Amino acid sequence: CAKMKISVTGYEGKERIYVKDMIRVIGAVYTGELSQQNTHLISRKSEGLKHTKAQKWGTKIVNARWLSDIVLYGVVSVTTEKKYTALGDPKEMTLHESVMPKLIECWHNFSQHEPK
Repeated sequence: CAKMKISVTGYEGKERIYVKDMIRVIGAVYTGELSQQNTHLISRKSEGLKHTKAQKWGTKIVNARWLSDIVLYGVVSVTTEKKYTALGDPKEMTLHESVMPKLIECWHNFSQHEPK
């Protein structure tokens, strides 16, 4: 995941914070701006400037479930799976909102104890 450069679009407030935290937890780089160097775009809906640019550039476009599954299972899943390419599900993060703060806390505590 360290070679991943990920941008986010369409998520707001608490959800956006969770998505950005998940990017950091998996060891990827978060970018506020989307460029051709981005490997992935985490998108809430299939609309907007970032989404259009990502399509044009061939950037992988997935929903936040793709990230949360990496966090939960420790495996990078294929980005073309329908559950990751389906955009616009209002309940996409419902389950994960209850799980994410605890997971982020665990990973944060773990990373503080890693040898430098």
